[in-house]
Amino acid sequence: MNNKTQYSIITYLLILLTLFILFFFTKDYCYDLIDNNNQKQLLEETIKNKNKEYSIISEIKSKIDSWNLKDINFDKFLIKFNENELIDYFYSYVSNNKDWVSIDSISLWEWKLNEFWFKQGDIKLVATFTNEQNMIDMINFLLRSEKYNLYIHDFTYPFWISSDKPLQVSIPIKILYKN
Repeated sequence: MNNKTQYSIITYLLILLTLFILFFFTKDYCYDLIDNNNQKQLLEETIKNKNKEYSIISEIKSKIDSWNLKDINFDKFLIKFNENELIDYFYSYVSNNKDWVSIDSISLWEWKLNEFWFKQGDIKLVATFTNEQNMIDMINFLLRSEKYNLYIHDFTYPFWISSDKPLQVSIPIKILYKN
């Protein structure tokens, strides 16, 4: 073997040895760099998702801020509920309109907490009206109550009855209050 070939082989071996030593001492740094890049990407995606959530929440907040809350009567959510006062409330309407409405029965039941932590009760009001318009007037009175949060659900009535006969209906009402 000549001298040049011998130096060439030694040079290659020295280069290989250097690369091996370099890899041996820097492999942990390379793996850490790969892990850190993966973690950085994951955190950037998390930040991107959180920014989307923040923009949605900010949009909802701006909508809520734009509401005119002066028109909403929050006091009726804070009432101390009394069944007798509620029954008097129904009968006060009837006493002012005796000629065209009478209450046949009022049933109250199922006082429980709903998912918004309001107490919720069910009321069944059975009343007789002289005509359909009088029934609609009483329903509007109930729904526009200044004192109570009343909601009518699943309401049906016999619309085939002639207009000259009294109309007896059962009105299912829900009431919400915080106690």
